[in-house]
Amino acid sequence: MDQKYSDDSFLGRWINNDLTEEEMAAFKKSREYREYQKIISGMEHFGMPELDRLKSYGAFKEKSATPKKQKVKKLIPNWAYAAASVVLILGAVYFFGGSKTYSTDFGEQLAFELPDGSEVKLNSKSSLQYNSWSWDKNRKVKLKGEAFFKVEKGSDFEVMSSGGKVSVLGTKFNVRNRDNSFEVRCFEGRVSVLLRGEENILSQGDAIRSVKDQSVENWKFNSGHPDWLHKESSFRSAPLIQVLEELESQFNINFNISSIDVQQRFTGSFSHDNRDVALETVFAPLEINYTFGKDNVVSLSK
Repeated sequence: MDQKYSDDSFLGRWINNDLTEEEMAAFKKSREYREYQKIISGMEHFGMPELDRLKSYGAFKEKSATPKKQKVKKLIPNWAYAAASVVLILGAVYFFGGSKTYSTDFGEQLAFELPDGSEVKLNSKSSLQYNSWSWDKNRKVKLKGEAFFKVEKGSDFEVMSSGGKVSVLGTKFNVRNRDNSFEVRCFEGRVSVLLRGEENILSQGDAIRSVKDQSVENWKFNSGHPDWLHKESSFRSAPLIQVLEELESQFNINFNISSIDVQQRFTGSFSHDNRDVALETVFAPLEINYTFGKDNVVSLSK
């Protein structure tokens, strides 16, 4: 950024309409001017009153000129206060205003595109956040839950989550990030997965999983897309805790797991269409009993 166009005195003169024609013409050609205009125009999305720079400054100047009973020597000119106010407003809107979030509730799915045309599909009880204003320079998203990505080629694309970080250039992959588990599957191209401080490179058909209190696992698969896109969750030798998290996110239930081993393995799938059928599909092969209690709590026992 040109320091001249971010200087408080320059911004104060711009607000007060004191720039010369030559200065204003040069300013309008700068990247900084376009950024300021984008930020100001974006304020309408936050329910803020329309900002009239000249009127605001005029009111400030008029108020400052009102005689006071006690004379005080001014150490800072009026434009500095005005400039500081604008810098504060623009800065706040820039850092908080550009944030955009998509989310789903229990049993819901959502498909949308990112600014570069990359496609995202969110699974149930998930959310994705990114900054639309800085997207051209920083293709980074924050994910909670599970999402399938079809990324357009370009600069680095990063998926940040509490479980790990995934970096790609252009590919198709799925990220599942729940409270107790983190899993990535690569369906096309290659992805880099930073997990527990170590980088893992996945190619098409590679998968990696990290479950709380267990070692990192790698395996192969041969499907062309995540099954949950077609209302089904599938697992390959997955710890039961991971399966329970998916049941909870789909059907808005909570499990009492005090009487069972949640590290036992499950291979199979369940449909999202019927809760009772899904529970029977998972628990019958494992010989686990389940009973419903208050507030959608399901108690599990052997």
